[in-house]
Amino acid sequence: MELDSYTAAAQLALQGSAPALVPLSTVKTLSIESIYIHGFDELTPLYRPINICVRKKNYRLDRIKRVITAVEITMSKAEYLL
Repeated sequence: MELDSYTAAAQLALQGSAPALVPLSTVKTLSIESIYIHGFDELTPLYRPINICVRKKNYRLDRIKRVITAVEITMSKAEYLL
């Protein structure tokens, strides 16, 4: 079954419809109890990429520059840890 929403997939799984692989952020948002959560070591290398989309003229805004710089610094540290 393919769904457009992680939330919908998680809710169907909790109702017994089928298992669902959802991001940890969805689990936390829905406050799913730990008895329903199963972790797998094989999934450790999975990550969820993000995209930051801004209008070209917004790159000049200081707050946008700070966000992009913070993401770049964080990612470079994360790559170092791998």
